[in-house]
Amino acid sequence: MIDNVVVLREAWKSVLATLGVAAQDAIVVGGPPATAIGEAIPVGLSGDASSLVTLGSGPSLRAGATPGATTLDDASIDVAMLLGAWGASDELAEVVGEARRVLRPGGTAWLGRWDLDAIMRSTPATNRSVLMYRSYPAAAPTTLRNNGMGAALELAAVRARFRGVSATAIDLPTAALADADGYVDAVMGGLWPGIQALSVHQRTELARDIRRSLRGAVYPMIEYQPWYLVSAVKPA
Repeated sequence: MIDNVVVLREAWKSVLATLGVAAQDAIVVGGPPATAIGEAIPVGLSGDASSLVTLGSGPSLRAGATPGATTLDDASIDVAMLLGAWGASDELAEVVGEARRVLRPGGTAWLGRWDLDAIMRSTPATNRSVLMYRSYPAAAPTTLRNNGMGAALELAAVRARFRGVSATAIDLPTAALADADGYVDAVMGGLWPGIQALSVHQRTELARDIRRSLRGAVYPMIEYQPWYLVSAVKPA
């Protein structure tokens, strides 16, 4: 049997390599994907492992660490990946400022938001989550409000005095699912942002649609989600 954790680990190693992140780099990751990374790669976890992890040669996080107050020392990290690591738009500047503080000179920040636009242009075969947003449009505003716009990420990086600000789109592995039941459970638990906007009845209908779309699926399955990433470099 193929181990879900092994599959997810290899997927994240590939993503980090694509982004030019070296295995020996000290990395801090904040936001929902930190859960998947934390399950896949040996890390030092904070008190809230769902929001923040350190990878590679990164220092350990202390109790109470959050993306806006990491408990890390100044200039102690090579890479900061902040993937939807803020609860509201007014928290973005605080999180980006904290990333600048803990990054070493020449270090890179990756600021990301979940790319609902890409999902809405896709098909269920590419992004199964489009099933929810097309059937229940009320979920879309909630998702956009909680993830922010790409231009806001770029502006936050510029205001924090980063250099070389640029944007890219990439699919990130957010979960490894062992079977249809696990997939449905993960979605209902928040794997698809905006699920909280649905009623109990709508969630039941969505679960039925998900199971129908999974007929013939091969497991373990990696759930990839499209993200809009902004990279920025701390001046040396």
